[in-house]
Amino acid sequence: MQVALVPQMMKQKGPVLGTIGLAMALIGWLAVPWLATRPYRMPYAEVQLEGMVALIALVCFLTAVVLGSFAAFPRTPSRRISTSGAKLSSRLVDNAWWLAITTGLAGLFFVMMAHSGVHGTSGPKNACINNLRWIDEAKEALALERKLTNGALVTEDQVRACLKDGVIPRCPQGGKYSINPIGEDPTCSIPEHKLPPP
Repeated sequence: MQVALVPQMMKQKGPVLGTIGLAMALIGWLAVPWLATRPYRMPYAEVQLEGMVALIALVCFLTAVVLGSFAAFPRTPSRRISTSGAKLSSRLVDNAWWLAITTGLAGLFFVMMAHSGVHGTSGPKNACINNLRWIDEAKEALALERKLTNGALVTEDQVRACLKDGVIPRCPQGGKYSINPIGEDPTCSIPEHKLPPP
């Protein structure tokens, strides 16, 4: 008897679950423009924030797919009312399950693609590589500004003046940064923390 009640409950709750799933997918999509415009070089704290936002978006999209899948059980269509606006609203509610699934899957795919690479994890190694990129970019700006050539020595104070907030970032694992001359990549004392080849 109870087994027979499950499909009946799904018929009644299907449109509601689909609508909730679609709402969760739309909430997840609110984070997508922000994730898509994140700069390539970010301080460690911003990398962690991006990871948290991406995780929340993934949870929203997964919830949308799960609720949409449950709502896809055989359903009892919503009652049709004579007005055209009410008919359209009723159709949207009845079909919310597949909208929830498709928008949820599209969101999952986008977040996984956008959040791969150097920002794929908020671990200290990737944060350190981001820091080295910031320092390297500051050295390039300094070389252009002062017309410096490869091999020219630069000081930390000179590089600091070209960095955002005027602060040289620190390695999250305590490594020591070497600025190095123009034309050479900045390095960290931890061997695994190094810029990839261009």
